Amino acid sequence: MEEHEQLRQQLEKLSRDLDAILPLGIALSTERDPNRLRERILIEAKSICRADAGLLFLRTEDDLLRLAIRRSIPLSSDIEQGEKTTFFPPSPPLRLYDEVTGKPNYANVATMAALSGSSINIPNIYEAKDFDFSGTKAFDQQHNNYRTISLLAIPLKDDDGKVIGVFELINAKDPSTGQVVPFDSYHQMVAESLTSQTTIALKNQMLQQRQAELLKYERDIQIGRQIQLDFLPKATDMPQPPGWEIATYFQAAREVAGDFFDVFPVQNKIGLVVADVCDKGVGAALFMSLSRSLIRAFAVQHRPPGWRDTVMTDDRSVTTLNIDATKQRDLLSADTSALLAIELTNNYIARTHGDMNMFATVFFGILDPATGTLTYINGGHPSPIIISADGQLKARLPTTGPAVGMLPDMAFDIQQTKLEPGDLLFAFSDGVTDARCPNNLFFTEKSLMPLLGQPTDSAAALLARIEASLHTHIDTADQFDDITMLAVRRAASV
Repeated sequence: MEEHEQLRQQLEKLSRDLDAILPLGIALSTERDPNRLRERILIEAKSICRADAGLLFLRTEDDLLRLAIRRSIPLSSDIEQGEKTTFFPPSPPLRLYDEVTGKPNYANVATMAALSGSSINIPNIYEAKDFDFSGTKAFDQQHNNYRTISLLAIPLKDDDGKVIGVFELINAKDPSTGQVVPFDSYHQMVAESLTSQTTIALKNQMLQQRQAELLKYERDIQIGRQIQLDFLPKATDMPQPPGWEIATYFQAAREVAGDFFDVFPVQNKIGLVVADVCDKGVGAALFMSLSRSLIRAFAVQHRPPGWRDTVMTDDRSVTTLNIDATKQRDLLSADTSALLAIELTNNYIARTHGDMNMFATVFFGILDPATGTLTYINGGHPSPIIISADGQLKARLPTTGPAVGMLPDMAFDIQQTKLEPGDLLFAFSDGVTDARCPNNLFFTEKSLMPLLGQPTDSAAALLARIEASLHTHIDTADQFDDITMLAVRRAASV
């Protein structure tokens, strides 16, 4: 009869505990507040195991165990206040590994459970010899009416078996006598079941939090991408002087890009820019926006500051002008004035953001549609190409100075060429020649030049031809770098 009664009591206990555990799983799956979720787990675990206190440690990325939450009964004079929950982040962390030697820390029950991945059941901490309980014993001395005896530590694991935290219960109570007893196998089984639910709930919550962060990040990137695209002139906004055709192509390798192009009026002439900021991603995109804005802002000034006493003459020499500033401003040509924006941009970036080690290769030309004269600076950029009407290579426009933003006060030479009727100027970023196929082979100029040599009567048609060839070459590979192209064609004489 006694055995039957014990079995009946155990079944009743199991049924009662299951009534608490099963709804808890549903509640945990819907809880969004991490503190509330952890608190609910500790409350239920304490109740089922009849423990005085429950603690939850969470593992950090730098292998620390931080006490995230504690649920405990009040001590001595606070008894009338009932149970209370304390949230910790300030609590000193427990190191899983020694900071100096790097050896595992097995001295603490929580760290041992985390390192071993196994539950640890201590019947009486005052009889245990394998762990350092000096802090717990000091706590007991400060509270004369309390004594810590039994302890159960259970690791929390993620789906991959990695320990992400440790769950502790302190002082199990006998329901009939109220005396502190060791945590038995049933207590341990129930607590481990709860930790499994905890792991799933925390994992789901972490995934939801990361998903929300990812969505916010993606939205920010999309906004940045749109702002960046707004920097680039649309085809309908670009000047198209009579007898000329200007076409562009741009394809970012990522959501945001370091390449940029610009086409804008400079008095009665046209500014043409193709540039490539070093590196990729958000940092390059920010420097792209800065560089583009500075170049355009400085270029549209009729007289950039700092060049009041010199001007380039027809024989390509620089002459000091001993005349007043008003007459100097009238004498300085619009194309030379605009191109000096490269020097101002270079100095600003190098002096203000030099510690970032960011720079841009820039081709900046000023085209006079009336004469076909192209005055330009090439700051470390791939040499643009001039093709004749019959597809012959007429000229390459080599570098006339370093990349923009590397060092202040760098010298940038100004060169000049001319586009005759039927000629076509092709400027591009190295994303064209460096495009990679699935076998990691570059597109190279060897593939580019024959495409330029095929006669064309349209700048847009030429870019479409190159784009199609690039897509064929890249095939299923990821785009390696931003691709930017600009073509300017002068109509053939009638």
